[in-house]
Amino acid sequence: MMALPSPVAGAATPGDDLLVDIPRRQALNSAAIREDDQAPPAGDPATDRADLQAIDRMPLDEDAEAGDMTIDVTPADLLAAYQHQIDAQQTLHGTYDPGVGESLAAMARLLQVQGDHDGALMAYQRAMHIQRVNNGIYSLGQEPMLRGMIDSYLARNDTESVGQHLDQLLWLYVKSYGQGDPRILPLVTEISEWHLQAYDQNPSRKSLYHLVRAHRLVASAIDLVSHQVGGGTLTVLPLLRNLVVTNFYLADHQRRYPVGSSEGFSFRTNTSPMAEPLSQEELLVINSYQNGRRAQEQIVATLFNNPEATNTDRIQALAELGDWYLLFGRVTSAQEAYRKAWQVAMTDPELTGKLDTVFGSPRVISLQPSRLPRRGLAPADGDAAQVVARLTVNARGEVKDADIVELDSVDDPSVSQLVTQELKKLRFRPRIVNGEMVASNDVPFALPLLAAD
Repeated sequence: MMALPSPVAGAATPGDDLLVDIPRRQALNSAAIREDDQAPPAGDPATDRADLQAIDRMPLDEDAEAGDMTIDVTPADLLAAYQHQIDAQQTLHGTYDPGVGESLAAMARLLQVQGDHDGALMAYQRAMHIQRVNNGIYSLGQEPMLRGMIDSYLARNDTESVGQHLDQLLWLYVKSYGQGDPRILPLVTEISEWHLQAYDQNPSRKSLYHLVRAHRLVASAIDLVSHQVGGGTLTVLPLLRNLVVTNFYLADHQRRYPVGSSEGFSFRTNTSPMAEPLSQEELLVINSYQNGRRAQEQIVATLFNNPEATNTDRIQALAELGDWYLLFGRVTSAQEAYRKAWQVAMTDPELTGKLDTVFGSPRVISLQPSRLPRRGLAPADGDAAQVVARLTVNARGEVKDADIVELDSVDDPSVSQLVTQELKKLRFRPRIVNGEMVASNDVPFALPLLAAD
């Protein structure tokens, strides 16, 4: 049996709060119920009911043939109908009638389609307020409205507000289900992946927050699963893979913005009493290689310890451990991991003929989206551009030569040299023959260029 290593250096202890970073007062403040909200003056109930029924009877095309009747309704007509319906519902049933909230949410979706995200946000907020009045501030009935608001903030590129509302949604889940309930795990995964995407779109020094938040969410979720189900459960594998990716992003952040040093002065190596201690965030960055390796090693150990796992899964996990080593220049360790994967395949007659799928040709190793920067060059006619090349990849997985075959929609010949330089920064899992890493020539490769800013 293989030991299960801890995936995180200085990992949180069991039961650490998933909500440690969530601004709880935001959710509580926004949940406050205004006592001064009053229903509009009552009108004639009979008339109001007639108005509600009339909303569903929109004008039909008089020239339409029987069986082929079409409704001639514009978005403005629908908005006016929704507003009229809301007014009538409030008159008949009061400001906080659940039907008013449903109508507001429907109107908000229409406003989103029209691109009126300010109006949509106001309508969603009112609908969510009505949901709280009727079902309490912890009601998961608020989720559709919160997700609608998140969609509008995404459309407006308001990353901060997206993060706040995702945190508020997680707060509702924990309040509704409990801290240790496995039903919160899909949402934890969703939020952590969004933080990685947010960082990928803007990998600035300040965006480290997204990586730290993603790391803490996933580490807490792994802790939850391990203590409820046991460390050997296959359920934990997607979370461990997420943690590997997160640590790769943290390592990439360290490459972009070295942590632990300032003006050439390394805090890590300094023993002076004047040296500033590293923050928890900086420690996560510095330990990203070790933490990612531990997470990948735990994936391997989990698969080898679980009889339900297949040898195909075990081979893939060992190969990915080798990839991790190779990304950080640990060639000897990578070779050992690849060799173990090969040996496992040799013990399974059903897999010996499938080794080409994993090791038959070089594969680019990237735990981030594989794209090349366009360097400000826009494609013709708005088409997505890509580079097609033939590469020479050595036994260490390094690109030693790149022959550009095609650069779609890019006319500037000087870009070829820039693209070649970027291709040489990529790292590949080399071809493996009899368990050994070998070089490859004339390797076909295609990669999209990043969209122009």
